[in-house]
Formats: sequence, C-alpha cells, structure tokens
Amino acid sequence: MRDLAFVASWLVLLPLSFRGAQFGLLLWAWTSLLAPNDILYGIGASVPFAKVAALPTVLQLLFRRDDGIRFRLDRTAVLLLALGVAAIVAQAASPMLDASAGWDLCQQFLKILALALAVLWCVTDRMRVHALLMVVCLGIGYIAVDEGIKFILSGSGHKVLGSPSIGDNNQVALDVLMILPLLHYLHNSAAHRLLRVACLGTALLGAVTVIATFSRGGFVGLMIVAVGSVAVSRRKALAIPLLACGLLAGGALVGSDWTARMQTVQDANSDDSFLGRIQAWKVSLGVAIDRPLTGGGMHAIQHGEVWGTQARNFQMLDFVPSLPLGSFPRAAHSIYFEVLGDMGFTGLGLFLLLLATAWRDAGLIRRLVRRSGRPELDWAASLAAHLRLSLLVFMVSGGLLSAAYRDVDYLVVGLLAATRLIVRRAVDEAVLQPAGVRVPRPAGALASDAWRAHAVDHGDVGAVVQRHADAARPLRR
Repeated sequence: MRDLAFVASWLVLLPLSFRGAQFGLLLWAWTSLLAPNDILYGIGASVPFAKVAALPTVLQLLFRRDDGIRFRLDRTAVLLLALGVAAIVAQAASPMLDASAGWDLCQQFLKILALALAVLWCVTDRMRVHALLMVVCLGIGYIAVDEGIKFILSGSGHKVLGSPSIGDNNQVALDVLMILPLLHYLHNSAAHRLLRVACLGTALLGAVTVIATFSRGGFVGLMIVAVGSVAVSRRKALAIPLLACGLLAGGALVGSDWTARMQTVQDANSDDSFLGRIQAWKVSLGVAIDRPLTGGGMHAIQHGEVWGTQARNFQMLDFVPSLPLGSFPRAAHSIYFEVLGDMGFTGLGLFLLLLATAWRDAGLIRRLVRRSGRPELDWAASLAAHLRLSLLVFMVSGGLLSAAYRDVDYLVVGLLAATRLIVRRAVDEAVLQPAGVRVPRPAGALASDAWRAHAVDHGDVGAVVQRHADAARPLRR
C-alpha cells in the first residue's frame, strides 16, 4: 500500500518537471536525498526515481532557456567540472583488476556533481532558493523524524544502522547534521507558525537521530551545530537557555552505552577504532605517494589488492602510531584521505579548493549585503551564515567519516554559489539602473565580475557606484 501511494504521488509530481527545469530540479533533489528505494519493498523498490526526474531537468537545461536559467562557468562551476574529470581519469587509471564497483561509485559521484551544477544554473532568485531548501529538508528530514521517533519510543534502545543507498550510521549522522542549520534558517524566516513548528520539531528529532547513530564524529558535529546556531541566532538571549535545556534533556535521554562510547573520544590514542582509522589514512597516503596524479580509483583502499601493496609505504610512515597493516582492508574514514587515496593529490587539491571557494562565497555574500545597505537582501546574509555552518560541520565531522561523495555536501556548495550570483546581480541592478537611467549590460561580463569582486573585497563599493554612474551619465534623458 505504501509503495502504491508513493508511486502514485510521484507520478502526479513528475509532469511538473516538464514545465520548467526548476520544477524538475526540486523533484530530482528530493528523490536523491530521500532514497525511496530503501523504504519501499514492492513495485517502488526497483524504480530509478532520481534518474527519471533528472532526465527532463537536464533536457530542459540544454534546450529550454526561458526559465531564467543562467549558464555561468564561474569558479564554482569550473571546479565542479574539474573534479568530475579528475574522478573519471582516476578510475580509468585504477590498478584494480575488478573496477566495476569503482565505476558505479564514479557514476554516482558524477550525478551528484551534475545536481550541484543544476542548482547553480537553475536557482536564480530567492523563491527558488527557499523552495530548494525546503525540498532538501523534506528529503533528509523524513529520515530524521522517522529515526528520532523510533529512538524515543524504544527508550533509547533503537540504533540507527543506515541503509544501502544512504550509507552507514556515520553518513546518516552527517547528512542530518548538515540540514540542522538549514532548518534553523527556515524556522527564523518562515511567516507561518505551523511551518516554524514543523522546522523546530524536525530539528529536535534530527538531533535525537544523531545521538541514535552512536557516531562519535556525529557527536562532535552536533556540538558544533549547537554552538554555531547560537552564534548565528538573532535572539541569543533566548537561544542560550534553550541550548542548555536541550543538553540536559539529551543527557537524560541517552543510556550508559552511548555515554561510554562518546567518552572514548578523549582516549583516542588507546582506542583501537581510532588507531584503525589512522591505519587507513596511512594506506590512503601511501596510494597517493605511488600514484600522485590519479590515486588508486574510487574507494581503492577498500580492495584487498590495493591494500596489500602498501607494506613498503606503511613502513615509511611508522613514526605515526597505528595498528599493524594487517590483511583486512578498511574504509578511509575521512573525506580528505578518502579523496586523496581515490584521486591523488590532484583530486584532493581540487576538493580543498572547492571547499575554500564555498567558504569564501559565504563571506562575500555577507559583505555584499552589508555594504549594499539594502534590507531586502538580509535574508541572503542570514542564509550564508547558516550554509557556512553546514559547511563547517562537513569539514570537521567529515574529517572522521567516509562521506566525500554525498548529495547534500555539494548541494550546499551549489546553493552558496547560486546565492552569491543572486546577491551580486541584485546589487549590480541597483547600481546600474538608478531612477531615470537606462543602462545596457556591459560587455566583458567575466572581467567586470572579477573587477567588482576585487572592489567589494577591498571595501571599494563607492568606486563601483561612481564607475557605473559615470558610464550612465550620457544616457540620462
């Protein structure tokens, strides 16, 4: 019955994706994050929902240009494309004899990058930003609500194990953590009380779900989200007591097993699990040393044939304490070493540059809004602060988890780039089109954008205004 209800609802929504790329993007993102094949058991378990939703979206991106779609090869788009090329090259040059699993992961990663590019090109105004935020929170929020309620009703006996499409408990924890700042933003900006209550309830159950994963990296991320949410809150006097109450309630909710596991974070040097992660990091570094440009291919160190070739490099790194190499391969358990072992130093460089660009976009959005003096753009500054918090959680908690190829990670990057373009366009229009002035868009858009970015970064917005005012003076009526 559940399968029929979901498939029928999805078929009702699917025709909307042919009415515009932005509608297809929402359906594509929702089904990618929800992973309905893991929660359906009948006819819906084998339907490729995300692929079917992606097809009309991509076709309309290529052939239909009347939805405000803007193809911009800015720095974020170039880095996303370069990272996709690096993944293909790394997998093609992989030394693994059976690379079918690697090609499957590479294909999945390319779809994630394509979704991020679609966000960058289709999300061109505030309404589309908020629509995508709600879809992201609905997709992962279902998992947060479902698992959180199970944990509470079981008296803290339920443990989140993950699923084939979503991943293990650590990856579930990271996905839920990354939407908590987005739920906080929607709660603050929602006009309807019911929506605010829904966002707050989902966020609270999401925090419970992170606890139910028993993930130590998730616990570290939860502390970052808690402190960061207070830092970006507009009402800190209320947020601090609420945080204290939440910590007390969480302490009463968890059991002794959870407490004992979290206490091992303080004893990392004697914890076999952590020492095993260092072992995997050393193997990843060894693979990158042998193949610095391409790495070993997607999730190469999880294959015994690659793991077993690293004895020499492992001995070179004996100054870092870890478990002996052993014959049983492990996952990388770090987004940085995961990318390093998979795509070498080239892929890691592109990955770090993409994260740095997204972090810089958040700061640039806030500076643009602050210096423009336009209150109607305050939403973008608030969103940038919350997206940066999500990015911080990914960079810190991801350092302990194998989660470099997740949809929500790159959706945050795409949303930051799209918001930057929206704000810059709004500021440009206000500068270029004062009352009674008709100004055509200047030629050399890329050079102009670069000049304005430099001016904004150095606080020279007045020079930008004067430059365009001088250009517009001959056109006054």
